Amino acid sequence: MSPGLADALAGVHEVFANLLIALIVLHVLGVPIDRLLTRDDLVSAMITGEKAMKPGFDPAQAICSSRLLIAVTLALAAIGATGYIAVSG
Repeated sequence: MSPGLADALAGVHEVFANLLIALIVLHVLGVPIDRLLTRDDLVSAMITGEKAMKPGFDPAQAICSSRLLIAVTLALAAIGATGYIAVSG
């Protein structure tokens, strides 16, 4: 393997390692933030696999309404990763 390719791959590895760490931190911070916003006990739900539904909750709507949030989250992650690569590369 050429030194240039090795350096390039090491850089890509570092970017993805840092991105993974950032995603883990965001994921862990999401639990207390969700607790403050919704008053739901996610930790117990993750341990037991059961979560009490709120009155009037329609499970079919939960998936549809979360698509925009997922799209925005992925777009922000892509923008952040691109910016990181541009600055560090």
